[in-house]
Amino acid sequence: MLKNIIYKRVLIILICVIMMSGGTMEAATVGTVSGNQEDREEILLNLSQLGINPSLRYMHKRENIIEKMDKENHQKSNKTKKEEDTAGYCREHIDLLERLVYAEAKGENYTGKVAVAATVLNRVENADYPDSIPEVIYEYNQGYQYCPVRNGEINRAADEITKEAVKEALRGRDPAQGAISFYNPSKSLNQWIRSRPYVTTIGNHVFVR
Repeated sequence: MLKNIIYKRVLIILICVIMMSGGTMEAATVGTVSGNQEDREEILLNLSQLGINPSLRYMHKRENIIEKMDKENHQKSNKTKKEEDTAGYCREHIDLLERLVYAEAKGENYTGKVAVAATVLNRVENADYPDSIPEVIYEYNQGYQYCPVRNGEINRAADEITKEAVKEALRGRDPAQGAISFYNPSKSLNQWIRSRPYVTTIGNHVFVR
């Protein structure tokens, strides 16, 4: 009998030491040290009198682990979303595209803005044009390709609607249906762009290949 009491006391001390050191197996220890239900209840009662709740501590640790996992998954999700939004383009190049779209399509609806952004990205992917956003926008071939580059409007910061439209284009949306150029018939007298194959009209812009 005395031996059994000593064993229980030593066991309680051992459990306390494990728990004080931050061990994560305290609940399992209490549940498996003895096959006798009365012994387990007595151990739990003694721990409770010492102000220790093994089950509660285990639950807190489990909740902390779950919270940490959720946080890590959220961070990974945000990182993935960010990569999808930028499609591999650096922030500087995206900012340039946003400013061009703002200058070229500030009077157009949201879809029209997405379409203008898409035409620039289509040029980047086209073998007949340069391979980056800055090179496409600043390309000089008997003159600059975009009016905002010539008149300085490209230096004006884009608004939030334009930024969202550019994000959509970077995600792959293309209302321009593969077009690589656009023009406003009421403003442009350029005969070359008017001779290009027609694709679609969105707002005030005609989109061509």
